[in-house]
Amino acid sequence: MFEPELCNRFENRGEIDGGSFDAKTAANGNSIGKDFADKNVPNLLTNSEPYCKIRVERSCLIVKPDGVCKNICGQIFATLQNNNLKLIALKMLKPSKEVIEQFYSIHIGKPFFEKLISFMLKAPIIVSVWEGENAVAKIRQLIGATNSADAAPGTLRAKYGTDNRRNVVHASDSTASADIEIKHFFADHEIFHYSQDAWKED
Repeated sequence: MFEPELCNRFENRGEIDGGSFDAKTAANGNSIGKDFADKNVPNLLTNSEPYCKIRVERSCLIVKPDGVCKNICGQIFATLQNNNLKLIALKMLKPSKEVIEQFYSIHIGKPFFEKLISFMLKAPIIVSVWEGENAVAKIRQLIGATNSADAAPGTLRAKYGTDNRRNVVHASDSTASADIEIKHFFADHEIFHYSQDAWKED
């Protein structure tokens, strides 16, 4: 289901939780993705589909209050892990209003800003950092369009979201945004570097 023009059509910064995608990450090239081991979680990126030029990136993903309250964090993480994304940082917190306002500061003054902030303070959130090949674009594809009603079938927002605010997750829209968002919630020592084969070593 990956569309070649995807890298040129991510939501713009005027949308809630959206953002301008860094087109420099986009270039037709290698294919990525493997079949899921867990067949209950659809693999949206198969080996036969074109994708952006491969490079290892990091992305910040937040499970919003509706995702936490619906008890679907496991399904969200499984979707990412089954698409070859590696979890390298994780925390659950009830952020202050100041922290959330700073995080969404690009939207200050917009009609939806106050309701967005109020929503993000309704319940705890789970903040995470993911690493992998073309992580930013891949995660954006997996979560779907900002407005849940417009999200492609099989994406997280299509399956679990309600609208363009209660849409289950936030994800970085560019590598530059990812760097800023990660630093907003994590210190360097809270981000882990490890081999996924480390457990096999004697």
